[in-house]
Amino acid sequence: MPLFSRKINESGPWLRVGLSAAAVAEGDVEVMESVFRQIYWASNAPEGMAFLISPLAEDGSRAIFFSPASYPYVQSLIRIYDAVPIEPPFLGDLAVRVGAPVKPGADSKAF
Repeated sequence: MPLFSRKINESGPWLRVGLSAAAVAEGDVEVMESVFRQIYWASNAPEGMAFLISPLAEDGSRAIFFSPASYPYVQSLIRIYDAVPIEPPFLGDLAVRVGAPVKPGADSKAF
């Protein structure tokens, strides 16, 4: 039985978490991805819920993105990692690590 047996019909903004090179080196990306993956499967894989990641920057930093459909499910990650709302990102530069890819034109800038 899924943790959330009902559909949540709300979404939020695109969210971004900036991780410094030190945070990346300490494994914050892996921790966030693991927690997100657990929430995703416990919530019965909600449509549109996705965890995306930017390429590693020259300085070793990375950015993590939560799709709008993730918003009601990942409140703990939003608070812990100080996620900030942003305009829809250009998805062509990002890798989807958990969830379903977001369709171009729906909530995001084109690929």
